[in-house]
Amino acid sequence: MQNDIVHELRALIVEDGDCQLQVFGRLLQQAGFTTAVAKNAQTTRALLQDSAFVFILCDLSLGNEESGLDLIREIRRMPGYDRVEIMAFSADASTRRLEDAIDAGADDAYNKFIAAKILEKRFTRIERKMELLKIEALSIEASIRSSKTDGKPSNYDRLAKNVKAMFKQK
Repeated sequence: MQNDIVHELRALIVEDGDCQLQVFGRLLQQAGFTTAVAKNAQTTRALLQDSAFVFILCDLSLGNEESGLDLIREIRRMPGYDRVEIMAFSADASTRRLEDAIDAGADDAYNKFIAAKILEKRFTRIERKMELLKIEALSIEASIRSSKTDGKPSNYDRLAKNVKAMFKQK
C-alpha cells in the first residue's frame, strides 16, 4: 500500500458478478467514493499493493478461485489494512457463513441481496452526519467572525477557512 496520505475516499469492490458490481459501484460513487474493481483474488492483491483504500466490499465466493474468507484474512495481515473497514457479503447467507466472515476479519457480513440496501442506509447516515458537522463548522465560523474586532485575520479565521475548504472538497 502506498504511504501517501489518502486525499480521496477510495473503495475496493471484490466481486465477480457484473450486476452486483454495477449496483455497489453506483452506491459507492453516489456516496463520494472513487471505486476500483477486482474480480478475483490476484487482482485484489495487486490493487491493494498499488493503492490505498478506506473501504473494501468483498464477496465471500469468488468463483472457482480461493475463498473470500482467505482473502479477508490475507488483507488483514497486509501493512496498513488492519483497520480498514471490510464489508463481506455472500449469496450463501447462512448464519455460520456470515460468522466465519466476521471471524476472518470482516467488520460486517450480509446476504448479498440486502448488502446494497444496507450500504445505502449507512451512507445516508454518514451524509447526514457530514451535513451536521458542516452546519456546526459554519456556526463556529459565524461566532468567530462576530467576536473579531481589529479586522485582522486570526488563527480562528484560518481554521474556519480550512474547515470550509474541507467541506467543499467532497
